[in-house]
Amino acid sequence: LIEPKADSKMEWTQDIKMQAYDRMPLLDVSRTVDTSTVTKLFSDNLTRTILHRYPYTMPPKVPTLFSAMSMGELAVDSAIYGLQTDAVVISKGEVIEILLTNESPLYHAMHLHGHSFQVTEYGPAGNSSLIGKPPAPVVRSGPYPMRRDTFVVPAYQYIRVRFLADNPGVWLFHCHMDIHFAIGLAMTFIEAPKELQKTQHIPQTLKQMCLAQGLGASGNGAGNMGLDLTGLPAPPE
Repeated sequence: LIEPKADSKMEWTQDIKMQAYDRMPLLDVSRTVDTSTVTKLFSDNLTRTILHRYPYTMPPKVPTLFSAMSMGELAVDSAIYGLQTDAVVISKGEVIEILLTNESPLYHAMHLHGHSFQVTEYGPAGNSSLIGKPPAPVVRSGPYPMRRDTFVVPAYQYIRVRFLADNPGVWLFHCHMDIHFAIGLAMTFIEAPKELQKTQHIPQTLKQMCLAQGLGASGNGAGNMGLDLTGLPAPPE
C-alpha cells in the first residue's frame, strides 16, 4: 500500500516513467525547435517573458489563421505573420521535438493546442543552487512514452517533447498560468498551411466578426498582400 502522505506528493512515481496505454513507439525526430523561458526588461521599459524570440503580447492586424488561409504560396514563410506571432512553420508529417529550457525559479505549465505529444526527457538547466537544490538528474522515457497536451517544466530544468505534425492548423504553444501568458510566454506553430488551404474554410460570419472589431480578415499580419508589412508595429526588443 502507498502511504497517504507520500501519495499526496506523488513521490511514489515519476510521470516520465509511465508508458502510453496504446504503446505508441517513440517517434523519430525530424527537427528540434529550441525554446527557453527568458524574462527581461524590454525597449518599452516593461518586463516580459519570452518563449522563443519575441514576447507574445502585441497581436497582428490579421488573425494568424486568416493569414495562413489567404496568403497562398507565401503562407509557408514565417515572416508574413509578423514578428509578434513568433511563428514557426512546420510541414505535414514532420516529427517536431520541442526543447524547452527553464533557467528560472518558476514552474511553467506548458500547453500545446492541436496535438498530444510524447514526453521524452527531463534534465538540469541553469543554477539550481539559487533555490537551494542540487542539479536535477537527466531522466528519459522508455520506448512507449506517455502522451499529454500539457506538461510542467520545473524550475532550473529542461524538458523535451515530440509530436507528429498530422493536424494542419495554427496552434498556440503557451504557459497555462495566465499571468505568464499575459506577459508574453507563448509562440505559434503554423502547421502545413498549404494543406490547410485545401481542406478548411473560414465561414463568412467569422470574417465579419473580425471586421466588426477593426481587424483584417485576409492578407499578412499587417493586412497587406505579399511581404509588405507596412503598418504593423514591431514588437519590443
